[in-house]
This record gives sequence, structure tokens and C-alpha cells, in this order.
Amino acid sequence: MIPNFRLNGWSIRSRLVVTLIGVAALLLVLSREPVRQIETDAMVAIMRDQYVTSLDSLVPALQDHVITRDADMDLPVLQRIAADFQKTHPAVLSMRIEDSDGNVLVERSAPSAPEGSGSFEVIRVLRAGKFAIGRVELVVDMGPVEVRASRHVIRLQALFAALLVIVALVLGAWFYRLVVSPLQKLDKRLRQLVAGDDVPEVQFNGAEEFLRLNDSVNALASAVQLQERQNELELQLQQSQKMEAIGRLAGGVAHDFNNLLTVILGYAETLAEDPRLDASVRSSAGQIVSAGERAASLTRQLLAFSRKQVLRTSIVDPVEVLRNMEGMLDRLIGELVEVSVEVQAPVRLVDIDSGQFEQVLLNLAINARDAVEKNGQLKFTLYSETVSSNVGPKEGFLQPVPPGEYVVLSLEDNGSGMDRETQERIFEPFFTTKASEEGTGLGLAMVYGIVSQSGGFIDLESELGQGSTFRIYLPAVDGVPESSEKAARFEEARAFGTILVVEDEALVRTLTSNILESNGYRVLTAEDSEEAVRVAEAHDGEIDLLLTDFVLPGMSGIELGKVIGEQRPEMGILLASGYDHVSLAAEAREVPFLQKPFDRSTLLSKVREVLDSRV
Repeated sequence: MIPNFRLNGWSIRSRLVVTLIGVAALLLVLSREPVRQIETDAMVAIMRDQYVTSLDSLVPALQDHVITRDADMDLPVLQRIAADFQKTHPAVLSMRIEDSDGNVLVERSAPSAPEGSGSFEVIRVLRAGKFAIGRVELVVDMGPVEVRASRHVIRLQALFAALLVIVALVLGAWFYRLVVSPLQKLDKRLRQLVAGDDVPEVQFNGAEEFLRLNDSVNALASAVQLQERQNELELQLQQSQKMEAIGRLAGGVAHDFNNLLTVILGYAETLAEDPRLDASVRSSAGQIVSAGERAASLTRQLLAFSRKQVLRTSIVDPVEVLRNMEGMLDRLIGELVEVSVEVQAPVRLVDIDSGQFEQVLLNLAINARDAVEKNGQLKFTLYSETVSSNVGPKEGFLQPVPPGEYVVLSLEDNGSGMDRETQERIFEPFFTTKASEEGTGLGLAMVYGIVSQSGGFIDLESELGQGSTFRIYLPAVDGVPESSEKAARFEEARAFGTILVVEDEALVRTLTSNILESNGYRVLTAEDSEEAVRVAEAHDGEIDLLLTDFVLPGMSGIELGKVIGEQRPEMGILLASGYDHVSLAAEAREVPFLQKPFDRSTLLSKVREVLDSRV
């Protein structure tokens, strides 16, 4: 914990000022009487010297008049001189002028002011050359002088105290600027650093020691921020690796399940359509088909999460898709939740599988619906955004959005929100906070897979009790949007032609061969790519279609088609797989594709479609 510069509620500046004022007051108290007495005595001595000096300057005038001592002329002058002197020197108690015989020529006394301990006498002899002709005696009362001097000293001490206070304030301000202010800035930055806030680099003026300390804090802040960034990147890497590992596992499981479901659905459909069986048997077979189709839907969601589902992308207008989905979203979410859609034009186009984009909308809406209470609110917002630099997500376990042009789909709800632990697992397959019978935990996993496979990013912002906001960033593209058309299903009809079926799963290979042969096709089979090449070379007749699994031991289905196609350029190619290999996804978009699991009608219609395209 960082120590506080305030001790017992007093800052350094306050303590410094109070200390200086206290010292000044203490000096005044300790030196009050001695200093005052010394200064008073000094001022009294000065005043005494002034009276003595004044009397000395008066002596020559007095000597001239005492020599003659004319009663009509000199005595009145002496009287006036004594009166004027006593008038200009109020501290004079008495003044007496005598001749050499001791006769008093002039004597003046103050009306009330008897002599006391504070008075002193000054006697000067009047001379005519070397002869004494008289004397003047002056009695001065220094009591009032001492009082005035004491008051003057008090005023001087008060002035001195005020100067000390001013000096203390100036020193305090200087000390604050030089020491306290840099310490407070450093303290604030260190507290921000401890709290985990961003600490910008700051330069300030101060003593050399504080400059070095500030440089150290800057270095420490840089090191802490670098460590935090490293921890964030490690967390993102760990989350990415975890999601990638889960995705690989989910993709592998889905691929194997799709092969099994292909066999289950194929034979169950055959049984359900066999007129020789009882109706109850055909009905049971139909239930198997329904269960298999639901299982196939789950595997498709797993493939979407693992990003191994083949996406038939095209340039799509997201505004059109969102507007077309409004009615379905209203019905899906229900009347108790208010749904609003806002489009901030202009919105650019995106390159995505339109069906999968609709699935993203549906899954986000369902997840938000389950999070809000009655009278809740969901708000879809669609807008374009230019990201100029890496935008870190609100949560560190998601990947940052790199610079570029994006179309952003935002869904905001006022539901219960999520804690940190839930947010970290929300995109994992089979993770759900609902009861086991209420959800599979694949909805948001599917959203994550579709968005990632489409080159997009997800941002999540949520707090418990504050609702959640999902933001889907899809790269913006230029071009003309393509209208989405559903592929027409071909009516089953007797067909002819030779088809080479290459499938490493024996059950799937057998089922596919039986369906094709029962519909009139001649079927050649191979377990892997090497056997397929040998079968093609050994067959003398024409091979109209190569129906091959996408992932095979040895060569891939695309590579196998190229090898055989060099000798049979007229041959068509149809790829079938439970998932698409990521590195060949772009190449697979140019080749007709059959998604596993498939049923009888889907297989026959796709084969017929490819064969008819060769005509």
C-alpha cells in the first residue's frame, strides 16, 4: 500500500507553515520581556541624550543674558527661553537658572508631575571665559518617554511577527512548489498505477532528485502497462487456443457423426418408403428419420462453431436481410418483449452466407430473449464503422478488431447480464446457464463459428443486472448484392450414367451405392484415392461423375478430381463431406458440394443437377 503524505490529517505544507509560525510565536514569547526592556532602555537613553544635547545648545544663549542680568531686558528673555524649552520638551519637570551667588533668576516647574524614580537631573555651569557666572538645572521625567518607547517597541515586535508570518508563507509556497507538489503528482500517478488505470507519461519542473524519481515512475508505469498488455495478449491467446482446440474436437466429432447419420438417415428413409413393410414399421422408420434430422441439425451447429462448415458466401445487403427477418423475429421473441430495429444509413455490403447470417440473427435474438424478463427490450442496430487502429474488446478474452472497414450488427438487451466467468465461457459449445431441457448450449457457439469463418469479430459488453450488448464486426465489401435463391429440387426419375463413388467409410459407401444403383446408375466404388485412380484407369467406359468424399487418406477429393480429370476432362465432380478443410475452403466454393448427412432425395437431386450441368 502506498503511504499517504498526510500524517494525522496534516499535509507537509500545512505542517511547514504551522511550524514556522509556531517558531516565530515562540521567539516572540521567549524574548518578550528582555527584548522589550533592552529596546525600551535604548530608546530612553536616546531620548536622554537628546535632552542633554538640547540643553547644551541652549547654554550659550543663557550665558549671555546671565552675564548682564538686566532686570528689564535679560530676565524676561530668560523667562521666555525657559518657557519655550519646557514647551518643546514636555518631559521637563522643572528648569532653574541661578547666578554665581546662588540667586534664582528663573525657575519653572510642571504643574503636576512630581519627581520620581524615572526622572533625572542635568546641570550645566554657565561661564564667561574661565569664570563661572551661574548654572542651569534641568529635571526631566522619563516615565512618559518609557511608556511611548514601550509602545513603539510593541509595534515593532508586531511588525516583526507579521514579517515572520509572511516569510513563513513564502517559504511554505516555495517548499510546496519545490517538494510537495512533485510528491503529490508522483503520489497520484502511483495510486493510478496501483488501481490499474492508464498512467500517461508526465514531465514537470522540480529538484533533480524529483526529476530522477519521476523518470523512475515513468519507467515503472511503462513496465506495468507492458506487463498488463502482455497478460491481456496471453489471455487472448489462451482463449483462442482453447476455442481452437474445442473447435477441432467439435469438428471431428461432427464429421464422424455426419457419416453415421448419413447411414442412419439413408436406411431409415429406405425403410420408411418401402411399401412392402407394415405401416407401423414405416412409421417407426419415419421417427428414426426425424430424430436423425434433429441430430444432423446439432452437428451443423458444431461445424459452424468449429469453422469447418462449408459456407456458400455471396455479396449480401445486411439491411435487406435484417428487414426480411423482422417479422420472424417478432413472432419468435413474442409480444412480451419489445423489439426495435435501427439502421444507420449508409450501410455497406458484406461477403457472407446469407442463410448463416440469418442464423446469427436468430441465435442472438433467442439468447437475448431468454435473458430478459417480461416487458424487456431488444434493440438491433446496423451501421458501418471504420476502425483506424486495433480496437480492444470490452473483455480481454475476445480478439481485438484490427483496422479496416466493417459493418457492425449490434444487439442490446436490458436483461440480467452476465458475470465475468459466464462471459469467458459463453461461446463454448454445450455451455448454457439454462436448464438441460431448455437449451443445447450451441446457439452462441454457432454464432462464434459463423462470424469467425466469415472473417469477422465479436465484441461483448455485459454486467450483472445491466443487460448485455453483442457487436458483430463483418468486413465491408464493394460490389452488387446477389439475390438468394433456393435450389430447385429435382423430381426423382430413372437415370443412367456411370458414377465413381470414393468414400473411406464403408457404411456410407455402401448406402450411397445402393441408392444410386436402385435409381438406375452404374456405380464404381473405391475406398481411397489410390484405389479410385486404379479403378478409373481400369474402366474402359465413360465415367460421368466422380462423387468423392472431401477428406480422404492420401489425396484430397479436389486433388483426386484433378488427377482423374486430366484423363477424363468431361467427367463431373461432386464433393461430399461432413466439413470443409479450412485451407481448401476457397477452392471448394468452385466445386459442387453435397453436405453430410444427406438423405436419398438430396443425393439424387444433387447428382442429377451436376450431371445436367454437363449437357
